[in-house]
Amino acid sequence: MRIAMINPFDSSVMLGGQERVVSDLFSWQKRRGHEVEMFSLSEEESRRWARWGHLPAIGMLKGRLPDFSDFDIVHAHGWASEAVLSKRPRTPVLVTVYGTIAQYMQN
Repeated sequence: MRIAMINPFDSSVMLGGQERVVSDLFSWQKRRGHEVEMFSLSEEESRRWARWGHLPAIGMLKGRLPDFSDFDIVHAHGWASEAVLSKRPRTPVLVTVYGTIAQYMQN
């Protein structure tokens, strides 16, 4: 299976629990024989923009995403779902939301 994973920040930066889950899931899927491609800001960009929150990262990420037609499924994590869904892909999209509704509403 060919899987596109989208996360606002680079998982190697390990900014929090979401990035750890994304990194673990990415590795697990690779071990299971899936072809997985990660889309996120670069490590340098992630370090620079993390303090400003997810909104600037999503804006930067939107322009970098493909149309996903070469993938079997798209897995968007957290705020990255906004960038993915704005592209209206024909490929099935799985969205995993982290945190609480209150945190999302506050941001």
